Amino acid sequence: MEINEELVERFVQFHRGLLSKEEAQKLQEIIEANPKIAEVFEETGLLVSGFRSNEIYKEAKVLLSRKTRSNRILFIRMAAAAIILLVGLFSYLALSSSYFPDIFKVEDTLMGTDDNHVETKLSPQEYAYKEFINGQSFYESQDFKMAIQSYQNALQVDNLRTQYKEAIEWHLCTAYLRHNDIEAANTLYNELIGIPNPKFEVNLISKWKIAFQIFLKKYF
Repeated sequence: MEINEELVERFVQFHRGLLSKEEAQKLQEIIEANPKIAEVFEETGLLVSGFRSNEIYKEAKVLLSRKTRSNRILFIRMAAAAIILLVGLFSYLALSSSYFPDIFKVEDTLMGTDDNHVETKLSPQEYAYKEFINGQSFYESQDFKMAIQSYQNALQVDNLRTQYKEAIEWHLCTAYLRHNDIEAANTLYNELIGIPNPKFEVNLISKWKIAFQIFLKKYF
């Protein structure tokens, strides 16, 4: 089963206790069978906790308006809980550098060719794939300048499959971000999220991470 926005929404419903016992059990079976899905499930739980902290804050404001000592003590406890949850949420969004845990699930498609393709010693599609892998290697070694160069080289190849092109562009976007080229990252990110029917799926949490980190680096 692939990670998509519908599945993430079910994760949110699970963490908020909105699923029936049977639905929750089926979802647990899916999670246990796939480590990558389990990772996104855990990330979703953290985000839901962060959103819950906002609800705690609203409840705390009501309590603060009451004058009794017990309500003031409860307010302090709720405020502390909200702060802890928010710090955890923002730290995760700001510091996590794992954006695409399921990138290689489309490897066969990325290496595919069109029906009229004629093999050469190194076909353009294979060259693009080689540059993409080089970019991944540079990225993992934190040489983001060279990663950007490799991703850009891959995108120079004509007639790339749409799914492959989008995959490279998402990785280029994160390389720009890690290289502190924030304007380039922001421009490319906005282009990618504006695609009406994307062929390369990026889960919602990964998009939030990228958007939040762009925001932090742009304004702070």
